[in-house]
Amino acid sequence: MRVKQIERKDGWRSWTIVWPEGTVHMEADRFLRLHDGSGTQRTYAYLLVDHLRWLERECLAFAAVQIMTGYHDPALLHSWPGLAVMAGCVAIVLTAAFLTFRKRDA
Repeated sequence: MRVKQIERKDGWRSWTIVWPEGTVHMEADRFLRLHDGSGTQRTYAYLLVDHLRWLERECLAFAAVQIMTGYHDPALLHSWPGLAVMAGCVAIVLTAAFLTFRKRDA
């Protein structure tokens, strides 16, 4: 199983996953077509082929697992939500440390 680059008639490139005999992996292709023309399609293809190889190694059926993506909320893929969560955690830890040391030093 491998990632294959497809040259389209309009000059753009797309990516899909093919079996060793050269046939297209239909489920993976259906997922990758959702991202056709985006800069992330190639990245998704390589991540997906690794996932499919893992399924093959673990003898799991494709229908037995679910691929979770941030596709329905692309904002989750940006750095700001992670930064906000980290800032919140830091604020909580610093507040707990302040209260602990204040109580100890009183």
